[in-house]
Amino acid sequence: MRRRLLIAAVLAGGLPAGVAAANGLVLGAGAGSVRSVQDVPRADAAVVLGALVHEDGTLSAMLEDRVAAAARLYRAGRVPKVLLSGDHGRRGYDEVGAMRRRAIELGVPARDVFTDHAGFDTWDSVVRARKVFGVQRAVVVTQAFHLPRALFLAGRAGLDASGYVADRRSYGAESGRVARREVLARVKAVGDVFGAPRFLGPLIPITGDGRESWGPEPAAATAAQDESPPPSLPEADARLPRTAGAIAVQLADVSGRLHEAVDAWRRDGDPRTERAPRELGLLALRQQRLLLHLVRRRVMASRVLPLLPAELRRDARDVLDAKRALAQLLPPGGVPRSKLRTSRPLPPDALRRFYDRGTKRFGVGWELLAAVNFVETAFGRVRNTSWAGAQGPMQFMPATWRAYGLGGRIRDPKDSILGAANYLHANGAPRDEARALHHYNPDSRYVRAVRAFARIIRRDVRSFYVLYSWQVFFKTPDGTVRVTDP
Repeated sequence: MRRRLLIAAVLAGGLPAGVAAANGLVLGAGAGSVRSVQDVPRADAAVVLGALVHEDGTLSAMLEDRVAAAARLYRAGRVPKVLLSGDHGRRGYDEVGAMRRRAIELGVPARDVFTDHAGFDTWDSVVRARKVFGVQRAVVVTQAFHLPRALFLAGRAGLDASGYVADRRSYGAESGRVARREVLARVKAVGDVFGAPRFLGPLIPITGDGRESWGPEPAAATAAQDESPPPSLPEADARLPRTAGAIAVQLADVSGRLHEAVDAWRRDGDPRTERAPRELGLLALRQQRLLLHLVRRRVMASRVLPLLPAELRRDARDVLDAKRALAQLLPPGGVPRSKLRTSRPLPPDALRRFYDRGTKRFGVGWELLAAVNFVETAFGRVRNTSWAGAQGPMQFMPATWRAYGLGGRIRDPKDSILGAANYLHANGAPRDEARALHHYNPDSRYVRAVRAFARIIRRDVRSFYVLYSWQVFFKTPDGTVRVTDP
């Protein structure tokens, strides 16, 4: 009764004003939302709010992204438990069971997966997280449109809550529908805080074993192992998905895992002295193959790009544009495989140290130097002299090297990078990067490609380590072949 009276009071001054007031109150709670795993405060659990499960048991796109986001938080060490809350109130429809199976597939151990079968709406989910599961600090995982309401309700339920944005793609027409519905849902939320959830029940401590929350299941399903295997690594030459939706899902998943792998390497390893870990190499190769697949298939690319998260879509567009431009610069017929020469590059942070020296001495951005190094020789992996006669990691013509090489060796990485910084600076960088690059290679397609990769690195330094981990593909008379291994 109090809930209905409050909603009536909110709307008493007129429907538009009441709706606006309620929405303003709820939207003010959205400030605790973040999009980067690194920015998520540590918490007792990730609380994943339920959504549609299809008749065949597969998760809807929004729910798939919520569960995948929670798995990323778990793997990154931001949360020790995952609480999946959804509707299991009628026979034949089980949101939490489908969510649980997917979370385990994504590498969350069974004992750390909790299920709330009575999370019939957002208010029920957050109240039960606090009162049934004993969660005090929570990361609420859902889409951006939903998070302000979810955080508003979580705060009223007594949770110390932050929000993690689960959006990993465009949701098409569904985005418009849920956005319109959310306007009225926020009005309802103002009244919800005066009501109780439909069910509570005995305490199931979030610090315990999540399997105790699963409820009765077939014996085979409850015989979960203490440790679930981590998400499998893609095999180097495994077949690529065929449909636009499947490609988008895999590209988003692999790209997210790549950033996690880069963070782990920089945190726990030593990129100054080590080659890229095998996990990073295999994930990078998968991402590279997916993007190269789209380079050659423009119609498919036009279907995949709108399905990607905004940040990934922007990077993917730059990669596709750059790769298509560079493909037009290759010699007709390619290079015979017998003439290809490759070697292992210096570790990425060793190269970064040389780029930084170039920046300090000549003012040329390190990202631009890295992009030139990548486009020219894949960071030194390619040792061939070009068909035009250019040599070394930064591909200098001997005459140009004599003028700008500072007395160094044309094939030495440090000397070559400093020589490139000198040459670019002499021709207008950093003030006019396009002009400087045009002197480096007087073709607008080359300039466009290098600047695209420089933008990608500037947007997120982890992209430098990802590009470093890509492999070398060559066009030969027999077709395009991969000539290096992760």
